[in-house]
Amino acid sequence: MNDIDIIYEQINTQGYYIFNNYISNIEEIENEFNIIINDQNNLFDLNTGKNKCLRTNLNSNYLNVKNFPNICNNFNTQFIINICKKFNINFNSDRDNKTTFIHQDYESLDTNNTYPHFDFDRKLKFYLCVSDVDTTNGCFKVFPNKLDMVLQLRNNSKRNNIFNKYHKLFNGIHIEINEMKPLIAKAGDLIIFDTNCIHAGGDHFELNKCRKIIRLHMCI
Repeated sequence: MNDIDIIYEQINTQGYYIFNNYISNIEEIENEFNIIINDQNNLFDLNTGKNKCLRTNLNSNYLNVKNFPNICNNFNTQFIINICKKFNINFNSDRDNKTTFIHQDYESLDTNNTYPHFDFDRKLKFYLCVSDVDTTNGCFKVFPNKLDMVLQLRNNSKRNNIFNKYHKLFNGIHIEINEMKPLIAKAGDLIIFDTNCIHAGGDHFELNKCRKIIRLHMCI
């Protein structure tokens, strides 16, 4: 098997893959990231506490190759296109098929994302770590090797997608957050995962610590 096949197989079985040292120009990426995140004229998502999150699109007038070439070029690589092809995703299809999120987070919010869950709509997601991420600054967590179970739950009711017995969208299977595997990564690493993988947003931030992430979401 070639590298793409190996990565695809791991995502298909475990639900995720970490591509270490995906990019080498992390300084240029971070410079562009800081320009975007510090621009007070941007329409950041509301009700995100101290966090800053900007939803945009690779094909929008805002996030374009002319203004932010390093970010755009690193999300338009042949590698990402080939991974999408393995999942029968047309990377160059209508722009509604793909969305980017740029965010700098300082705290965990009480949202559905912080509970173990699968997404309502199945997607393939690419997380580019602009900063190091670990258990001290809200690293992403997964409960791997349960894709078949999630597929059955999704077929029954994709709206009951939370694995917490106290949540109104509880699906009957309870998972404690401390049972999940933290995905520790360095700046420049790329985390790829199928949202049929049980996952949760970071649940712990030490004082004054933050994470910087750029995410590409592809609809499957």
